[in-house]
Amino acid sequence: LALVEALYDTEWKAGLLGGRKRQEDWLDAIRTAERKPGSTERQRVLLGDTVVRMHGRVRRAGDDEFSDLLLDRLRAMAVRPDASIEQWLTLSGAICDGLWIGGRFGNRDLAEELGEVLTLLTGDVEASARQRMTLAGLLVGTHHRAVRHNDALLSKTLLTLLHAWALRPEATAEEGAVLANGLQLA
Repeated sequence: LALVEALYDTEWKAGLLGGRKRQEDWLDAIRTAERKPGSTERQRVLLGDTVVRMHGRVRRAGDDEFSDLLLDRLRAMAVRPDASIEQWLTLSGAICDGLWIGGRFGNRDLAEELGEVLTLLTGDVEASARQRMTLAGLLVGTHHRAVRHNDALLSKTLLTLLHAWALRPEATAEEGAVLANGLQLA
């Protein structure tokens, strides 16, 4: 994890983000950290957060090939049998950032993947109060981005999820307030 963080913090001088060799070294460090036996939930979340930050940095630089490889690593982390909701939330945030980073819409496949992941997360998933608030904020923020970019299909999907999430019996007053404010702004 420390190596992945150090590689992220290193100045990128040649090309968009170092050469392909440097990018491969970074991906190898991520894979090694992923496979570390006995890693804690916190370490896996920190690794995912670092990869998300790098993904945003790479998307802003316009290196879509490398950013897609980073997104693939995040997917691999999230689909593990022992993956937590935190890792799924991290993946959702990365997909969301990948769609609209730099003020441009990414692609339809990524939008559909985001809709699918958020549909899973708003289903019958056990989550802490903080995780539910994070998800509520992610739903509201993503919906606003979809509206701003005139993506009617994703906007409709997200509005449906927002509505269902706000009306579920176990929704807290705080979640309801976040979602109500988001729906009002929409």
